[in-house]
Amino acid sequence: MRHKKAITAETRKRYTKATKKEKTIILNQLIAITGYNRCYASQILSIKKEKVLGYMTTGGKRIKFVVGKKKKKKRKKPRIYTYDIFLKLKRIWVVFDFICGRKLGGPDAAFSVEPEEFKQMVKSVREVEKALGEVSYKLTEGMKKSREHSRSLFVVKDIKKGEDITKDNIKSIRPGYGLHPRYLNNILGKKAKINIKRGTPLNIKIIK
Repeated sequence: MRHKKAITAETRKRYTKATKKEKTIILNQLIAITGYNRCYASQILSIKKEKVLGYMTTGGKRIKFVVGKKKKKKRKKPRIYTYDIFLKLKRIWVVFDFICGRKLGGPDAAFSVEPEEFKQMVKSVREVEKALGEVSYKLTEGMKKSREHSRSLFVVKDIKKGEDITKDNIKSIRPGYGLHPRYLNNILGKKAKINIKRGTPLNIKIIK
């Protein structure tokens, strides 16, 4: 054992000063002489010499004081997401029962959504939205022309200011320049704001 330690200590001196190519040769030589495992041999040759601060004998034992190794500072990675975004992502995670991977297991792993599946689902939703198009309640030119031939409410008898709107003085006839017939029940019983002549398209502004 002492013989191996002496060889290792001597070899270490040459190993630390050697080039990368020479280190491979030295390592192979040490393994051949000592029979050490390659990983173990590489590890003991890479141990740097300790800086001894002093010695002290206590209870018949000699204690060596060496300089402690400096702890490596962990490199802090910059944040990708702000806290607000984190909260929104957390909501999505909960709603979709989101997991990093099914290999992690769990009671709901079989039906949970993985990142790639979630991405594909969002893509599919966007494609469906494009296919559906936008909802618009504006009349097209064709609809406007067709509207002229549809029915609407017209005054069929002269109505004096303050007189009641009844089924006798208004009718649903063509063209479609007046109020839509669906408002008939809403305006019956209301009074005229002004004198309204026969043939006038009924308008909400002239009744109260």
